[in-house]
Amino acid sequence: MPLDAALAPFKIHLDEVRNCVAFMKASNRLQSSLGKVINWELKGTYEVALATSFVRLDPLQFRPVLNGLFVTAVAAFEDFLRSVIIVVARQKVQRSKTFHELGQSFINRHMEYSGRLLATVNSPPAHLSVDYYDLCRRLGTCLPDSKSVEINETALSFIRGVTEIETFVDCINALGYRLQLDDLSRDKELQKLLGTKKARETSKELRNSLREVVQNRHKIAHSGQSYAELTEAVFSSRLDLLELTAVSIVTHLKKG
Repeated sequence: MPLDAALAPFKIHLDEVRNCVAFMKASNRLQSSLGKVINWELKGTYEVALATSFVRLDPLQFRPVLNGLFVTAVAAFEDFLRSVIIVVARQKVQRSKTFHELGQSFINRHMEYSGRLLATVNSPPAHLSVDYYDLCRRLGTCLPDSKSVEINETALSFIRGVTEIETFVDCINALGYRLQLDDLSRDKELQKLLGTKKARETSKELRNSLREVVQNRHKIAHSGQSYAELTEAVFSSRLDLLELTAVSIVTHLKKG
Protein backbone atom coordinates (compact mmCIF):
# COMPACT_ATOMS: atom_id res chain seq x y z
CA MET A 1 0.00 0.00 0.00
CA PRO A 2 1.64 3.28 -1.09
CA LEU A 3 1.36 6.45 0.96
CA ASP A 4 -1.29 7.87 -1.37
CA ALA A 5 -3.44 4.83 -0.61
CA ALA A 6 -3.23 5.67 3.10
CA LEU A 7 -4.28 9.26 2.41
CA ALA A 8 -7.17 8.56 0.02
CA PRO A 9 -9.67 7.03 2.52
CA PHE A 10 -9.08 9.90 4.94
CA LYS A 11 -9.74 12.54 2.29
CA ILE A 12 -12.85 10.68 1.15
CA HIS A 13 -14.12 10.61 4.72
CA LEU A 14 -13.58 14.35 5.12
CA ASP A 15 -15.44 14.98 1.86
CA GLU A 16 -18.35 12.91 3.17
CA VAL A 17 -18.35 14.84 6.45
CA ARG A 18 -18.35 18.18 4.62
CA ASN A 19 -21.16 16.95 2.39
CA CYS A 20 -23.21 16.02 5.47
CA VAL A 21 -22.81 19.55 6.83
CA ALA A 22 -23.76 21.10 3.48
CA PHE A 23 -26.82 18.81 3.30
CA MET A 24 -27.92 19.83 6.80
CA LYS A 25 -27.67 23.52 5.97
CA ALA A 26 -29.55 23.05 2.70
CA SER A 27 -32.26 21.03 4.49
CA ASN A 28 -32.88 23.82 6.98
CA ARG A 29 -33.11 26.38 4.20
CA LEU A 30 -35.43 24.15 2.19
CA GLN A 31 -37.66 23.52 5.19
CA SER A 32 -38.26 27.23 5.73
CA SER A 33 -39.05 27.84 2.05
CA LEU A 34 -40.85 24.67 0.97
CA GLY A 35 -44.30 25.86 2.00
CA LYS A 36 -44.12 28.71 -0.49
CA VAL A 37 -43.63 26.50 -3.54
CA ILE A 38 -45.83 23.47 -2.82
CA ASN A 39 -49.27 23.31 -4.39
CA TRP A 40 -51.21 22.45 -1.24
CA GLU A 41 -54.40 21.92 -3.27
CA LEU A 42 -52.99 18.53 -4.36
CA LYS A 43 -54.08 16.95 -1.11
CA GLY A 44 -53.79 13.21 -0.70
CA THR A 45 -50.72 12.82 -2.87
CA TYR A 46 -47.55 11.21 -1.58
CA GLU A 47 -45.49 14.28 -2.47
CA VAL A 48 -47.66 16.68 -0.47
CA ALA A 49 -47.78 14.28 2.48
CA LEU A 50 -43.99 14.03 2.39
CA ALA A 51 -43.59 17.81 2.17
CA THR A 52 -46.05 18.29 5.04
CA SER A 53 -44.21 15.89 7.33
CA PHE A 54 -40.88 17.53 6.43
CA VAL A 55 -42.11 21.08 7.10
CA ARG A 56 -43.59 20.07 10.46
CA LEU A 57 -40.27 18.69 11.74
CA ASP A 58 -38.34 20.79 14.23
CA PRO A 59 -35.39 22.53 12.55
CA LEU A 60 -32.23 20.46 12.69
CA GLN A 61 -29.88 21.41 15.53
CA PHE A 62 -26.32 21.51 14.25
CA ARG A 63 -24.39 21.13 17.50
CA PRO A 64 -24.95 17.44 18.32
CA VAL A 65 -24.45 16.46 14.67
CA LEU A 66 -21.27 18.50 14.32
CA ASN A 67 -19.96 16.96 17.53
CA GLY A 68 -20.55 13.44 16.22
CA LEU A 69 -19.05 14.18 12.81
CA PHE A 70 -16.02 15.76 14.46
CA VAL A 71 -15.33 12.61 16.49
CA THR A 72 -15.43 10.48 13.34
CA ALA A 73 -13.09 12.91 11.54
CA VAL A 74 -10.49 12.71 14.32
CA ALA A 75 -10.85 8.91 14.36
CA ALA A 76 -10.24 8.86 10.59
CA PHE A 77 -7.13 11.02 11.10
CA GLU A 78 -5.87 8.56 13.71
CA ASP A 79 -6.47 5.68 11.31
CA PHE A 80 -4.56 7.59 8.63
CA LEU A 81 -1.56 8.04 10.95
CA ARG A 82 -1.54 4.33 11.81
CA SER A 83 -1.76 3.45 8.11
CA VAL A 84 1.23 5.68 7.34
CA ILE A 85 3.26 3.93 10.04
CA ILE A 86 2.44 0.56 8.47
CA VAL A 87 3.35 1.77 4.96
CA VAL A 88 6.65 3.22 6.15
CA ALA A 89 7.52 -0.01 8.01
CA ARG A 90 6.72 -2.12 4.92
CA GLN A 91 8.90 0.06 2.72
CA LYS A 92 11.76 -0.26 5.17
CA VAL A 93 11.48 -4.06 5.15
CA GLN A 94 11.32 -4.17 1.36
CA ARG A 95 14.54 -2.15 1.09
CA SER A 96 16.45 -4.28 3.61
CA LYS A 97 18.07 -7.58 2.64
CA THR A 98 18.13 -8.97 6.18
CA PHE A 99 16.43 -8.24 9.47
CA HIS A 100 19.68 -6.77 10.79
CA GLU A 101 19.72 -4.18 7.98
CA LEU A 102 16.50 -2.68 9.33
CA GLY A 103 18.64 -0.90 11.89
CA GLN A 104 18.73 -1.13 15.66
CA SER A 105 16.17 1.61 16.20
CA PHE A 106 13.62 -0.18 14.00
CA ILE A 107 14.42 -3.56 15.58
CA ASN A 108 14.09 -2.24 19.13
CA ARG A 109 10.81 -0.50 18.35
CA HIS A 110 9.43 -3.63 16.71
CA MET A 111 10.35 -5.84 19.66
CA GLU A 112 9.05 -3.35 22.22
CA TYR A 113 5.69 -2.83 20.54
CA SER A 114 5.24 -6.51 19.72
CA GLY A 115 5.77 -7.15 23.42
CA ARG A 116 3.24 -4.48 24.36
CA LEU A 117 0.60 -6.02 22.14
CA LEU A 118 1.37 -9.54 23.37
CA ALA A 119 0.89 -8.26 26.92
CA THR A 120 -2.77 -7.53 26.13
CA VAL A 121 -3.55 -11.22 25.60
CA ASN A 122 -5.83 -11.31 28.67
CA SER A 123 -7.57 -8.05 27.74
CA PRO A 124 -7.37 -7.57 23.94
CA PRO A 125 -7.89 -4.04 22.56
CA ALA A 126 -11.54 -3.59 21.59
CA HIS A 127 -10.67 -1.79 18.36
CA LEU A 128 -8.24 -4.44 17.07
CA SER A 129 -8.54 -8.04 15.94
CA VAL A 130 -5.32 -9.60 17.20
CA ASP A 131 -4.02 -13.08 16.35
CA TYR A 132 -1.56 -13.62 19.21
CA TYR A 133 -0.20 -16.84 17.72
CA ASP A 134 0.58 -15.01 14.50
CA LEU A 135 2.34 -12.30 16.51
CA CYS A 136 4.60 -14.98 17.97
CA ARG A 137 5.16 -16.64 14.59
CA ARG A 138 6.21 -13.36 13.01
CA LEU A 139 8.62 -12.61 15.83
CA GLY A 140 10.22 -15.95 15.06
CA THR A 141 11.24 -14.65 11.62
CA CYS A 142 13.00 -11.65 13.13
CA LEU A 143 16.55 -12.97 13.55
CA PRO A 144 19.69 -10.98 12.63
CA ASP A 145 20.51 -12.84 9.39
CA SER A 146 16.94 -13.68 8.40
CA LYS A 147 16.05 -12.82 4.80
CA SER A 148 12.37 -13.78 5.13
CA VAL A 149 11.23 -11.21 7.64
CA GLU A 150 7.58 -10.78 8.62
CA ILE A 151 7.10 -7.85 10.94
CA ASN A 152 4.15 -7.25 13.23
CA GLU A 153 2.58 -4.29 11.47
CA THR A 154 -0.37 -4.10 13.84
CA ALA A 155 1.99 -3.95 16.81
CA LEU A 156 4.05 -1.12 15.29
CA SER A 157 0.91 0.97 14.83
CA PHE A 158 -0.46 0.08 18.29
CA ILE A 159 0.56 3.41 19.77
CA ARG A 160 -1.24 5.19 22.57
CA GLY A 161 -1.73 8.86 21.76
CA VAL A 162 -0.69 8.57 18.12
CA THR A 163 -2.76 11.69 17.37
CA GLU A 164 -0.23 13.66 19.41
CA ILE A 165 1.90 14.78 16.48
CA GLU A 166 5.16 14.48 18.43
CA THR A 167 4.37 10.83 19.20
CA PHE A 168 3.73 10.12 15.52
CA VAL A 169 6.91 11.91 14.42
CA ASP A 170 8.95 9.99 17.00
CA CYS A 171 7.61 6.70 15.65
CA ILE A 172 8.43 7.58 12.03
CA ASN A 173 11.98 8.52 13.02
CA ALA A 174 12.39 5.31 15.03
CA LEU A 175 11.54 3.37 11.86
CA GLY A 176 14.48 4.95 10.05
CA TYR A 177 12.86 7.89 8.29
CA ARG A 178 13.54 11.55 8.86
CA LEU A 179 10.54 13.66 9.78
CA GLN A 180 10.43 16.80 11.90
CA LEU A 181 7.57 19.10 12.74
CA ASP A 182 9.43 21.91 10.98
CA ASP A 183 9.31 19.85 7.77
CA LEU A 184 5.51 19.90 7.85
CA SER A 185 5.41 23.53 8.92
CA ARG A 186 7.04 24.76 5.72
CA ASP A 187 3.79 23.97 3.90
CA LYS A 188 2.40 27.28 2.61
CA GLU A 189 -1.23 26.14 2.89
CA LEU A 190 -0.71 25.22 6.55
CA GLN A 191 0.93 28.57 7.21
CA LYS A 192 -1.99 30.36 5.58
CA LEU A 193 -4.53 28.42 7.65
CA LEU A 194 -2.65 28.98 10.91
CA GLY A 195 -1.85 32.62 10.14
CA THR A 196 1.91 32.13 10.46
CA LYS A 197 4.92 32.82 8.25
CA LYS A 198 8.06 31.06 9.50
CA ALA A 199 8.51 27.30 9.95
CA ARG A 200 9.35 27.48 13.66
CA GLU A 201 6.37 29.71 14.39
CA THR A 202 4.16 27.39 12.35
CA SER A 203 5.50 24.33 14.19
CA LYS A 204 4.46 25.77 17.53
CA GLU A 205 1.02 26.74 16.28
CA LEU A 206 0.54 23.41 14.51
CA ARG A 207 1.45 21.48 17.65
CA ASN A 208 -0.93 23.54 19.78
CA SER A 209 -3.77 23.40 17.24
CA LEU A 210 -3.54 19.63 16.82
CA ARG A 211 -3.47 19.26 20.60
CA GLU A 212 -6.67 21.33 20.77
CA VAL A 213 -8.25 19.04 18.17
CA VAL A 214 -7.53 16.02 20.36
CA GLN A 215 -8.81 17.85 23.45
CA ASN A 216 -11.99 18.81 21.58
CA ARG A 217 -12.50 15.18 20.67
CA HIS A 218 -12.05 14.06 24.30
CA LYS A 219 -14.43 16.73 25.60
CA ILE A 220 -17.13 15.69 23.13
CA ALA A 221 -16.65 12.00 23.92
CA HIS A 222 -17.01 12.63 27.65
CA SER A 223 -19.67 15.35 27.69
CA GLY A 224 -21.74 14.54 24.60
CA GLN A 225 -23.94 17.23 23.10
CA SER A 226 -23.49 19.46 26.15
CA TYR A 227 -20.12 20.45 24.73
CA ALA A 228 -20.85 23.68 22.88
CA GLU A 229 -17.47 25.18 21.94
CA LEU A 230 -17.34 23.51 18.53
CA THR A 231 -18.99 26.10 16.29
CA GLU A 232 -19.40 25.50 12.58
CA ALA A 233 -16.47 27.83 11.84
CA VAL A 234 -14.19 26.00 14.28
CA PHE A 235 -15.39 22.66 12.93
CA SER A 236 -14.55 23.63 9.34
CA SER A 237 -11.15 25.03 10.32
CA ARG A 238 -10.26 21.86 12.26
CA LEU A 239 -11.15 19.65 9.30
CA ASP A 240 -8.94 21.77 7.05
CA LEU A 241 -6.13 21.51 9.59
CA LEU A 242 -6.32 17.71 9.71
CA GLU A 243 -6.43 17.43 5.93
CA LEU A 244 -3.52 19.80 5.28
CA THR A 245 -1.45 18.09 7.97
CA ALA A 246 -2.11 14.69 6.40
CA VAL A 247 -1.23 15.94 2.92
CA SER A 248 1.97 17.54 4.22
CA ILE A 249 3.01 14.28 5.95
CA VAL A 250 2.54 12.25 2.78
CA THR A 251 4.23 14.86 0.58
CA HIS A 252 7.31 14.95 2.80
CA LEU A 253 7.62 11.18 3.27
CA LYS A 254 7.31 10.60 -0.48
CA LYS A 255 10.46 12.66 -0.95
CA GLY A 256 12.33 9.86 0.82
